[in-house]
Amino acid sequence: MSRAHPASGAWDEGEAMIAVLLALVILWIVLGIIGFVVHGLFWLFVIACILFVLTVLGDVFRRGRTSARRVR
Repeated sequence: MSRAHPASGAWDEGEAMIAVLLALVILWIVLGIIGFVVHGLFWLFVIACILFVLTVLGDVFRRGRTSARRVR
């Protein structure tokens, strides 16, 4: 294991490995948060689509009944 002079500012292998592991842990946390948010937004989108379709179907059936009454 080569050790650089402390004044040179170079890292040794142990410090570099800790920095890489710390970067990977931070990346894992960030990706976990993004995944949680995206997954939550996906289900919110699904619920919104279902409610939209139900609203359109309800309006179509309601208009169908009222227009049938007007014809008679």
